[in-house]
Amino acid sequence: MGDDMGNNMDDDMGMMMMPMTFSSWSSYKLMILFTSWNVQTIPQYIASWILIVLLCIISHMLRFLLLIISVSMKLKRESNHTISTVNINRAIGLGFDTGINSGSIDNTHLMDNGDNKKKSIIDRTIDVLKSKSVMFLRVLHALVSSLNYGLSLLLMLVAMTYNPGLFLALVVGNAIIIIIIIIIIIIITIIIIVITIIITIIIIITIRIFLWRFNDNK
Repeated sequence: MGDDMGNNMDDDMGMMMMPMTFSSWSSYKLMILFTSWNVQTIPQYIASWILIVLLCIISHMLRFLLLIISVSMKLKRESNHTISTVNINRAIGLGFDTGINSGSIDNTHLMDNGDNKKKSIIDRTIDVLKSKSVMFLRVLHALVSSLNYGLSLLLMLVAMTYNPGLFLALVVGNAIIIIIIIIIIIIITIIIIVITIIITIIIIITIRIFLWRFNDNK
């Protein structure tokens, strides 16, 4: 029994003395997240580094997808609100047309014909489809949000390995989107500058040709 207590105390001390500082840059042998993800060679470490960067990019893509879904849900709600307002205005207009305010009701306006029935069926069908689409977006938002939350927790656990190389992979993966945007902006700026220079050269050449022909005609 004493041995068991001693072993338990050793285990507790081992857990309490987990490394809370970064290891050296040359360390590559470690276990990442799962026992099956056991890195023992440099090629395995490089593959793990690239995979972590890709996971960070996927996390950014999921966040962007969540933003798109949120905007779509907002637009759907505003569209439904607009349709409801239009229907209320139509009802109010019908009330004015039938003379409700004056106390007299014209039965000819209240008679349902085939066109009105078709319109009401189409309106109800559109409302049902819109409500289903909003519900689908909500379910999709919940699923994507859960997936992104779980992935974020896994990436946090990767950072808790205190391996400087893997921490650098997390930084690169989170900054790569900004880097790509900056590169795209630089490329677009260069293209605009080149197009502007080409257009300016063409205009200058055209003006010189025009002046040369004008002087020859004189």
